[in-house]
Amino acid sequence: MSLHSLIANGGCVLVVGGLNKAWEDYRGHAQLKFWTGDTNEIQRQIKSNDNRLPENTRAVILSRFLSHQQKRPLLDDARRRRAIIFDNRNEADIRKTLDEILDRVIQPEPTTEEKIATSSDVKVEHPPVVVHQEKPKGWLKDFVEKNISTEGSHVEEGRRLLTLIEKEGFKSTLNSVTQQVGLTRRKLNIGVTPTEVTPPVQKVAPVKRSPKVIEAIALLDDAITNLGLVKLALQEINDTSELLAKISALVKK
Repeated sequence: MSLHSLIANGGCVLVVGGLNKAWEDYRGHAQLKFWTGDTNEIQRQIKSNDNRLPENTRAVILSRFLSHQQKRPLLDDARRRRAIIFDNRNEADIRKTLDEILDRVIQPEPTTEEKIATSSDVKVEHPPVVVHQEKPKGWLKDFVEKNISTEGSHVEEGRRLLTLIEKEGFKSTLNSVTQQVGLTRRKLNIGVTPTEVTPPVQKVAPVKRSPKVIEAIALLDDAITNLGLVKLALQEINDTSELLAKISALVKK
């Protein structure tokens, strides 16, 4: 199926993720919609649309830097609409997809003869080729511990480290890196608030009482009981002579 058919008959394509300036070349097309910007801006756009795609959305393109929490409602709505999903795409992948949707003419690579013919007067620059190295065991944990920063949230630090990881020729996901950031910060006690640190439980040794102390406590309990009786008696007495008689009776007891 030609991707250009996605915008036929009024259909639209939604791009979610990436910075605003990354898609300036495409914003003029009425059938391409963009929810882009920083993390908070993207979240506001998703919430303002009640976690739903725009009407007549035929396809949704999701950046690899979106969190699972941001993706989940959009994926659910896309499946409900039976829209085509392009998930976990980097900027180059998204540009290529948009070019195909707009049916832009992509110039073919010059042949070897054409390269030789033009190499004398035209300098052709090609983007660097990233070769993904074979991952040693525990490489992500070691990489995060070596490069982790104390600044920013776990997600922001995950994005920063993911960029470094790709420059080193490795491949991972934002979710995996962010999770490792959280584990490493807890391990190294980086950015942990006092409420997150559980104080050690101090064991209190049981108090040993001698028989005399136990007897004294019992006598004190009796005295407290008798004072309570005195209080009740005083509340019921109006005459002084009656008061003296009551006190004398209690003393004899």
